[in-house]
Amino acid sequence: MTVKRLHILAYLLLIGVVFFPGCAGTKRVEQNSVLSSQIVFNQSKSISANVPLHWFAPEANDSSGIDLWLVKDDYSASIVIISINVNTFQTKSGIQSELDLVAKLFLAAKKAEGGKNFKLIRDLTNFRLANKLCIEFEFLDKNLLSSRSIVFMYKGGFYSCTLKILKPNSSIYSDKAVQNAVLNSIE
Repeated sequence: MTVKRLHILAYLLLIGVVFFPGCAGTKRVEQNSVLSSQIVFNQSKSISANVPLHWFAPEANDSSGIDLWLVKDDYSASIVIISINVNTFQTKSGIQSELDLVAKLFLAAKKAEGGKNFKLIRDLTNFRLANKLCIEFEFLDKNLLSSRSIVFMYKGGFYSCTLKILKPNSSIYSDKAVQNAVLNSIE
């Protein structure tokens, strides 16, 4: 390689390091920057998560049926984490097939709950968040408000983490990163 080419490569590398510091590291910082140090626990203390900045955990977290409930300070959105109780079953394909089946069942339940107004915006999509296999879908509920549900496994059980928009003119997109950060903080 010529000296001129080495200088060009070094220059491009410098630009890349300065202007594009790296996706993996940046994503982690963004997720953590939306969370407070406050931790909320479910009633049995079997699951916990960090509360996002400008959100709070209502007293109703002690109620049965909801593991964790978070509400945005302006009441424009909520995040609800619930366990999905299904009979234990084993498939030949393993955990991913079980998660797929549970996600399909949860989607069917959301469709039934939404009735004629239910509209699927984004179909079941697999992704990995940190060390969790997840399946998400987005929909309009019975009140035509946006929601995003993520089905995942934690400590051998199935859970859903649903972001629900509560005010008609609010956007779901700004709170997706918050939902992902909460899900990533679950312990």
